[in-house]
Amino acid sequence: MGNEQPHRPRPNRRRPRGQAPDGTPVVRLDIYASSEGARAQQQQPQQAPEPPDTSELDRRRAELERNEASLATRARALDQREQALAEREKELTEAHHAEIDMADLERHRRRLAAQEEALTERTHEVRRLEQKLEEREAKLDEREAHIRLELDLKEDELEGREQAVADQEERLVRKERELTTYVGQLQGRLTVAK
Repeated sequence: MGNEQPHRPRPNRRRPRGQAPDGTPVVRLDIYASSEGARAQQQQPQQAPEPPDTSELDRRRAELERNEASLATRARALDQREQALAEREKELTEAHHAEIDMADLERHRRRLAAQEEALTERTHEVRRLEQKLEEREAKLDEREAHIRLELDLKEDELEGREQAVADQEERLVRKERELTTYVGQLQGRLTVAK
């Protein structure tokens, strides 16, 4: 054969599969060359090589197939792990959003509780003021009733005095008439006596 190189085992490395920005898969091709390079001289075969042993080839082929099957199995397992990891990341993101929502809800609950407490305090204050106003109103009603009672008593007293004054005037007028009549009688007697 032309340019034969000694058999070198290829490194068995699996590179992570990537994707181009448009979503198409990217394949990496590694090419290995001999250290002699492109300028190496062709060697003349000295003898015809012996035909390879087919059992060795079959064994290597079987081993290669097993390795390929193992790699395919590992690739499927990695794909499953990637999918599971993506699902966990999604769950983590959802949990994070839920935590944020819970924190917002807790802040809202605290704000409502503070507003409720303020309203309760204001309600107590309003009730206290209403009670004071009711007490003042009751005192005013009591005072008004007392003043009305005093006014009624004073009116009764004034009416009694007016009646007493009227009675006294009437007595005075009667006594004045009686006196005038008596004086007239006395003058008449004095005139007759002279």
